[in-house]
Amino acid sequence: SFIAIRDEGTSKTRHLFGSFKVFVQIPKITVLHPAPPQCQLPELQFYGGSFICGHDRPLLFVQESFAFNDVCSIQLPLAYNWKPMNSLFAVAVGNISTSNELFQPSDFLCHENVKSTLAAAKLYLQHSSHCHHCLSTF
Repeated sequence: SFIAIRDEGTSKTRHLFGSFKVFVQIPKITVLHPAPPQCQLPELQFYGGSFICGHDRPLLFVQESFAFNDVCSIQLPLAYNWKPMNSLFAVAVGNISTSNELFQPSDFLCHENVKSTLAAAKLYLQHSSHCHHCLSTF
């Protein structure tokens, strides 16, 4: 029974270490300015920001949504805070297999963040399949 307990502890330790290796691969908090492929056509122009500010001309980039603290002096591009746990959850729930499904390959930072997250998710799934009983014993 001592050997069984020791083996179970070793499996849990391996699983925790494997999980740590996965999360280290995901980019840390980064501010991205995403635009889905369908919004990157050169002939498109965008309105956005606060309707109170009265900006009357469209811009060539997707803009921030309306917020109570909008500054009317400038129209800002849409910004998204990339966080490791959120990105891993989105990949798992969204059944995403390639970064090209979300961004144009020319959007380097977005593409690299999604690519790293997909690799981490794949590693996690491989590791979890070898240690499926580890999760149920915590």
